[in-house]
Amino acid sequence: MKRMFKLTGITLAIIVLTTSCKKKSKDCVAGTGGTNSMMVYLKHHSKLITSLPEHADTLFIKYNSNDLPGENISDFDTYYVGDTLTDHFMIDGLNCGNYYLFGAAWDTSITQRVKGGIPVTIDENAGQVMVNIPVTEVH
Repeated sequence: MKRMFKLTGITLAIIVLTTSCKKKSKDCVAGTGGTNSMMVYLKHHSKLITSLPEHADTLFIKYNSNDLPGENISDFDTYYVGDTLTDHFMIDGLNCGNYYLFGAAWDTSITQRVKGGIPVTIDENAGQVMVNIPVTEVH
């Protein structure tokens, strides 16, 4: 009898885990057309990096990825150029899903280019997500 309960419990656990994984991956496909948004900041050693007219910050986004796809513009699905009137990127209309964000900018305090990336997962009804991308010197 105990063996029957264990087998039933294990079977139910497997069914729940496999159906919940399928539902999430099927329903959450990163990209545009959703109701979520990201407010993205580039930070070098906790210092906020802001866009300059002569050195615009750039944010590259790869949909449905947790890994850096490469560093060529063609490796990403979209990109945004920083606005000198604000200290962040505001990306609206996103679906839930996995995104890889990669930022490149100019740090005036060290007069060097900085870059870096981070994976981000947006849940189905996340609303607005705030993301800090750590960037570092290019060697």
